[in-house]
Amino acid sequence: MFVNLVPTPKIVGFDELSNENYICRTFLNEFCPCASSISENYTQQYQQVLIDLIKSKRYDVRDDFTVVIQPFLLDTQYPIRNSNNTIDKSYLAPDCFHFSGRI
Repeated sequence: MFVNLVPTPKIVGFDELSNENYICRTFLNEFCPCASSISENYTQQYQQVLIDLIKSKRYDVRDDFTVVIQPFLLDTQYPIRNSNNTIDKSYLAPDCFHFSGRI
């Protein structure tokens, strides 16, 4: 078994999206209320805990099982902002939280 762990990006700024429209407000308030109050520091701490857990080799005890971490989102600031510091919604799915194909 090969477990490929992709940590979350730095999730900050979602409080701006909760006022966008009904779908964004409903999704963020009902299913992920913490997204609007998470600080960048908290996200970095969570990422570091995951990295430390994988580096501890806790899951490398069998020859047929391993866990690896993919670092490509570690420095990604999410949601992505335009040059004028507004949220670029072209990267967001209709729920205003998940990534989407850029429109």
